[in-house]
Amino acid sequence: MARIAATVRAPDLVIVRVDGPPERVEAGDVLLAVEIIAAGTRNLDSRLKAFECAEADIPHYRLVDLDPPAPSITVFGLGAPGDGYVESQIATGELNVTAPFPSRVDVPALLAPRGT
Repeated sequence: MARIAATVRAPDLVIVRVDGPPERVEAGDVLLAVEIIAAGTRNLDSRLKAFECAEADIPHYRLVDLDPPAPSITVFGLGAPGDGYVESQIATGELNVTAPFPSRVDVPALLAPRGT
């Protein structure tokens, strides 16, 4: 039986395995999708893209919100079949996760001025 490739709007960042595809990425190859909420597309970024990624069975999803009062990253993982994503944590300080790989993000540093 042929595998049907899901079509998903391009998230801002995708993580695939090292041995993943060298060019065009299929939804089934994505380990983690990250979306950064933009002011003019908040509803699209926070709802529709997450729904599409969940429907495409992308196992991990992060939603980055840089708006005041404080930047945050919300962590989602797929729930039971048909349930979509389930929120597991919201980080406003330091985000520490173990899946799909161990990682740490200093969330406030996402808005810190950079030296030249």
